[in-house]
This record gives sequence, structure tokens and C-alpha cells, in this order.
Amino acid sequence: YKALLLKDERQLARNFLTRLAVYATGRDIRFADRGEIETILNRCDEKDASRRGNYGTYRLRTLMEELVASDLFLRK
Repeated sequence: YKALLLKDERQLARNFLTRLAVYATGRDIRFADRGEIETILNRCDEKDASRRGNYGTYRLRTLMEELVASDLFLRK
């Protein structure tokens, strides 16, 4: 199961981030919000690039920090 999940880390991170955003904002993620989700994932990918070997590409802490700093969260 772990190997299957690690095949597509970005998709796993996208699903987690989407659910986290729904919880944090109290509303569903709309089609217009998908661009912001991808922007957050890109930022996390850049920040965590040096830690790929130890923690994977998308760390929970970085995902949460980027979500809280995003317009998606700030304009809820």
C-alpha cells in the first residue's frame, strides 16, 4: 500500500491539501480554487526539494504553512 501511495506523491498531497482546505475554510473547494491548490503544491515542492530523500517531496508542515499563507485561506 505504501509503495502504491508513493507512486504519485503529488496526487496524494493534492487530495490531502484539498481536504485540509475544506476543513480550514469551512467550505467546499470550487473549480476556481484548483489553481491556488496547484500553486501551493508548487511552492511546497520547491521548499522541500532538498529534503526529498528523508521526508518525501511534500511535508505536512510545509503544506499547512503554505495553505494558511494562501489567498484561499485568507479570503475565506
